[in-house]
Amino acid sequence: MVAMWQRMSDYFGPLWESAYGGVDDQAIYAWTGALAHYSESEIGGAVKACENWDGKFQPTFPEFKSMVMAARSAQAAKPPANPEPVASLEYFTKERRTDSEIAKREKKRMRAIPGSPKSRDPSDADVESFKTSFNNLHLARRMGPL
Repeated sequence: MVAMWQRMSDYFGPLWESAYGGVDDQAIYAWTGALAHYSESEIGGAVKACENWDGKFQPTFPEFKSMVMAARSAQAAKPPANPEPVASLEYFTKERRTDSEIAKREKKRMRAIPGSPKSRDPSDADVESFKTSFNNLHLARRMGPL
């Protein structure tokens, strides 16, 4: 804010300081508090707009705030510097696989993984382990016995 205040003093000379005071006066604190929720670039946009100010006097706070808000809306209207990638047309025109094709592919993949339950029939130890877990979790009460 101090740099902004000094720039405004440069633009408007003694008119600015006689109306609002210097960097050490109370007015800067009021302006700082009122402009606290605006970004530095938005305030900078308003200061830049003051370079071409054609008013007879320096801008009042409401006029300056409207310039800050104009800078905010101008920045919001700009496209982002690095836009999100858009899916290519090829993505949408590719032939889609059906759920059954995906299920077949996944079953084939699971059979290929060594030790996967899908790659072999369950052993007695697997069945016993499942029953023990089922009983330990008290699922028999909720779901009925195995």
